[in-house]
Order: sequence, then structure tokens, then C-alpha cells
Amino acid sequence: MAARPLLNKIRAWSESLAHSGTVMAYPTADSLPPLYLSRARQELASIAATISRFEPVTILSRPELAPSLLSHPHIQHAGPRLSIYECKVDQCWIRDSGCFFVQEHSAPRAVDLNFNNWGEKHPVPPHSDRTLAARLSELLAIPRLPSPLTTEGGALETDGAGTLLATESSIVNDNRNPGRTKAAVGELLKRTLGVRKVIWLKGVKGQDTTDCHVDALARFALDRSANEGAERLVADVPVLLSRPHSSRPAAWMRVYEEARAVLEQERTADGRAIRVVDVPEPSIGGLMEHDEEDMVATYVNFAWVNGGIVMPSFGDRECDERAIQIFQAVFPGRIIAPVTINALPILGGGIHCVTLQVPSNGDQAGGIIDKSSSMSVASNPQLA
Repeated sequence: MAARPLLNKIRAWSESLAHSGTVMAYPTADSLPPLYLSRARQELASIAATISRFEPVTILSRPELAPSLLSHPHIQHAGPRLSIYECKVDQCWIRDSGCFFVQEHSAPRAVDLNFNNWGEKHPVPPHSDRTLAARLSELLAIPRLPSPLTTEGGALETDGAGTLLATESSIVNDNRNPGRTKAAVGELLKRTLGVRKVIWLKGVKGQDTTDCHVDALARFALDRSANEGAERLVADVPVLLSRPHSSRPAAWMRVYEEARAVLEQERTADGRAIRVVDVPEPSIGGLMEHDEEDMVATYVNFAWVNGGIVMPSFGDRECDERAIQIFQAVFPGRIIAPVTINALPILGGGIHCVTLQVPSNGDQAGGIIDKSSSMSVASNPQLA
């Protein structure tokens, strides 16, 4: 039975729909381990340059770091659709510290998810990103909506048609929402994000910083930017599910198996079956210079861009090529653009984690999203 319709005017937004652009953040030296800082910055620059082939990209950066960012060859050759906005920002994980976008009467709104450093997992940098979501709302000229829950954008995956995928471990957790039951959290998610159904995957607590974010595990692959009538004819909804390599800790295989069992039995809010598409992960043993068995080498942590998909590759030629072929089959109307990353996965994230897609708002101004014809650097001290 399909879930009952919402009574409020909020509707979850699908990242597969048109964007005004993508926002990223340039990390400070104290926000990442020194061993990986330079490589992570290089990978961020490569991701930004690749996305700029499809849509405008704005990178938030502290003023003193902007010259370093501009010196990256990827940035210098990125073309006119990449801009830098100087403001107070520390971490690169803008998916989690930033907003979660919904629609109200077809206009975008920015939900502030009360970012608390993944349940107070890490020491807070001198200037925390806890207020970034509220500042982003202003910078993007998109009205802010408060949330009664504490969570992160990477913990939330929606099909844009009323269904939310989430892991219990990352939200129904006393380090974010103490004392709240799964049922209570589910009702608050429905009301806040404009979804009609929450599909809970178990996940696992304490195995990684995020407590098993869904965006590294399972992602909807239904392209809602296609003709709406054609989209409605799709009999089932594909979900990309990351299948761990045997070299990963056994806990992740249990997470995968439990998630697959749930997804195979579930339907979306509009009553459609879910078609699980396994995406095998590479062997991390041959990818790393250092012993990091929890490297997040998952292909499903991809980013939607206008007309394309920017997906991670890891340097395992055979496994990377297999994943690209899976993506080409699942997203036939989009250009698949792989970007090789290793440092970011070692640090616990991927391409989706470091990007924030901003909904298109028609012809209205997009705040700091720069649509000019040349590279620009701007700042606003009042919002710093």
C-alpha cells in the first residue's frame, strides 16, 4: 500500500533534477591529518574542475587559503564556471555541514540539520562549521528551515518522490538524537523533509566516523530529470548498493547483507518495487600506501551534475571499469565522468561527501553561485 499523502507543503528534492550549481569547501590545515592534506586538496580541485564541465561550481575558502587554491593546475584550467567565495569554513565535508534542500511550493528551501561533528566525534576546529548551514542559506539566497533533528546530509537519500533511505545507526543514535525512538525520528523526518516513507537500513554504529552514512551504502538511481511521463512508466526503482570487497572488515559485509535483505522486500512511497544493483568495491589492499582497512572505497558516493554523473574511481583498473559499465547501464542518458580519489576515501569520504548540489530556482539569482563568464573570487566579511 502506498503511503498516505503529506499534509504540509514541503517536498523532498531529488539531486537528479536541475541544479543552479554545486558548492564545495576548501579544508584548513587543522581539519585534516597532515599526511593527507595536500593530496586531499588536489583531489578536491580535480573534482571541482570536472563538475565545472557540467555546471557552475563555487568553492568556499578562507581568504588566506584562496591563493593556494587558485594555484592548483586543475583550478587554473577549469574554465569560466568555477568561482571562489571567501568566507569562514574549515572542513571539506560540506555534504554534512551544509544544508539539505527541499521544495516548498516548488521553490527551494534549505533545511539546517544542526551539524554536531558526527555526534561530537572529533575536536571542533577553532572556527566550527556548525553554523555553516545557516550561513549557506543566506549566501545562496535560499530561505532556511530549522530541523528538530540532528543529522547530516550524507545520512539522507531521497528519490524526490516521497521516499527516504536512511540508516538507523547514523540517526537513531544518542550521539545525535538522544532518547528518541526510531518511530519518533521517522515521523520527524517525514515532517521536516517532506517524505511519506522512510526505509530504514540497519547500518552499524562506531565502525566509522559517520556511523554508516547511507550515501556510502545505497543510493537511488532514478533519473527524475528525464521526461516526467517516461519516468512514471518505470516499473521499478533502481538502488545502487555498495558490495564490500572481502578485504574489508566483516562488519561491512553484514551491513551490506542486511541492507540488501531490506531493499529486496521494500517498495517506494508511490508503490514501486526496488531493483537492487550491486556495485562491487575494489580491493583496498592495492590502493593504499598506508594500512587503512576502513578506506571508504565505494562507487555509490557519486555526485549528480547537470547532464552527467561524477563518480569515483580508485586505481583498480578492472574494478573501476566494471563500475563505470554499471553506471553507464543505469544512467543511459547521462555522461559518466570518473575522478580518481584515494586520500579522501582514506579520510572517510568521497565525491558526494564533498559536494552540495543546489536546486535550480528558475531565472532567480542563485546567491554565490557564479554564472559569469570568467573566474572570480568574491567575499563578504559580514558573513565570514
